[in-house]
Amino acid sequence: MAQAITDILAWRSDLQVLWKFIRATDANGATYGDEFLEPLRPYLENERLRMESWLDVQPVTLLETGHIVLSVHHGGAGCYHEALG
Repeated sequence: MAQAITDILAWRSDLQVLWKFIRATDANGATYGDEFLEPLRPYLENERLRMESWLDVQPVTLLETGHIVLSVHHGGAGCYHEALG
């Protein structure tokens, strides 16, 4: 996912990405390292990419703004129907 976001931001300078990201843990409860962030750092620094663990608004509210061109989600029915709306 990190590489796909890097590629799209490199390709289209007019886009921004909001990524709701919760760091996964391994079987022992340890979190993974930050190595995957390296290609994303320029976009985090220039604020074209924001990674948030929680959103203060409902995702459907963001979708209703008309400024969202793509929604990637986990495939649940709620997210699916919100994106279609």
